[in-house]
Amino acid sequence: MLEAITVAATRARVAIVVSLLTPEGMSHVHVNDHALSLLDLSREELLDGTAVWGAIAPEDVPRMRERYAKRLRGELMEPKDELTVVHKDGTRLAIELTTAAVEYDGTPANVAFFYDITERNQVQQALASSEERFRSLVEAAPDGVSIAQNGRFVYVNPVGLQLLGVERFEQLENVGLTDFHSPEDAERMKKRIAQMLETGQPPKEPAEYRATGLDGIERVVEVRSMLTEHEGAPAIMGIVRDVTARNAMRDQLIQADRLAALGHLSAGVAHEVNNPLGYATLNLDMLRRELPQLPDHPERLSALIERLEAAQQGVQQAGRIVGELLSFARAGQRERTAVDLTEVITRAVKIAKVELHPRAHLSFEPRELPPVYGDAAQLQQAIVKLLINATQSLSDDGKEHEIRLEATAKAETEVVVEISDTGCGIPAEQIDRVFDPFFTTKTDKNGTGLGLSVSHGIVEAMGGSLTVRSEVERGTTFTLALPQLSDPNLL
Repeated sequence: MLEAITVAATRARVAIVVSLLTPEGMSHVHVNDHALSLLDLSREELLDGTAVWGAIAPEDVPRMRERYAKRLRGELMEPKDELTVVHKDGTRLAIELTTAAVEYDGTPANVAFFYDITERNQVQQALASSEERFRSLVEAAPDGVSIAQNGRFVYVNPVGLQLLGVERFEQLENVGLTDFHSPEDAERMKKRIAQMLETGQPPKEPAEYRATGLDGIERVVEVRSMLTEHEGAPAIMGIVRDVTARNAMRDQLIQADRLAALGHLSAGVAHEVNNPLGYATLNLDMLRRELPQLPDHPERLSALIERLEAAQQGVQQAGRIVGELLSFARAGQRERTAVDLTEVITRAVKIAKVELHPRAHLSFEPRELPPVYGDAAQLQQAIVKLLINATQSLSDDGKEHEIRLEATAKAETEVVVEISDTGCGIPAEQIDRVFDPFFTTKTDKNGTGLGLSVSHGIVEAMGGSLTVRSEVERGTTFTLALPQLSDPNLL
């Protein structure tokens, strides 16, 4: 049996040493070439029995001598151990030692197998070091990082704990992943996770949720999700950023741009309001003069009633115009819902027509469109701004200009709105900057440089895109694309 073991070990290029156990001690009776190479000893040195202790690292000698003594006493011990072998040139090798008790010609014997695990240990150390560096980076990350599995957190970094309103991970033991969100947001998150696990692909865009931590503080968080593993099973890693302050700043910029747009519209609005008010004033003045004569001329009562009705219609028309502007100017609460884009476009056209009418003909045919997911008030603002921008690009050269607005559904994924003008166009060297904050091509100091930037931000925040193509002296087209409500990427 022992011979078979030594032959198999040699064929497998495994170092092996066979030793007899006698009352006088342990004597080595067989050693293969692989063992001599691994221990950096000659056959004579190894069979001598004493030189082997010089090949073992000093820090391991006491432990190996104790193991040797236990073997001589016949005591049970762990079959495996690790030690360091030092070659004559100072090279240090990590060795895994495995021993087994056998008989050799009726005498108790010990078989020792030696495996060079230096490379394996180096890989493990490198992996451990890499994992430690990764953990250090994650622990110090400015964003929250969490790993969730089966609807529960299995890891959360310090910033993530702060966003969840706790100080220690143990406080999340009985808390589910979606317990921090409203029922609507919780359902969106569950669908998003289910889709990731089903497709094996992370979502293209981050998702925004309102989260209320265990400390009672409500925050708006932006979550980027990706697939990972935890203890061999699929898990979800989330990179969580608190965007409460960012969104508040964005809302302020949107409101500033909304008021700037009202400033551009003010002259036309004054004209639109002045016409019905002037008509109402004229009729009321005639009533003031004719009412004293009514007792002598009762036949005039019908005409006076018509004038009152006309005055009332004029005031109501002025009220509608003012109401539309107040609705447009009001900041309101940002709310993502199903949006009727046709209605949004129609309202935007009504508001912007006072700027459009004297300068260009607007070509727009309302058509039924599938609903999109977004904020109706902000979408209206973006379209108004694009219409105003198109109007301001037109030159006062006496030519008849046209602005075309066309909205169409593309397949089952998005709705596209195109606003084209026949204006001066944008130079090629400037077109890449049109969406930059505070960049404007207007030379009459009427441009704030915020309008297109804000519109671009509004559309992108809703998972859409806003692009531009232009040709100098031919005109410009802005293309606004929004995902339909049924698009799974909205989850």
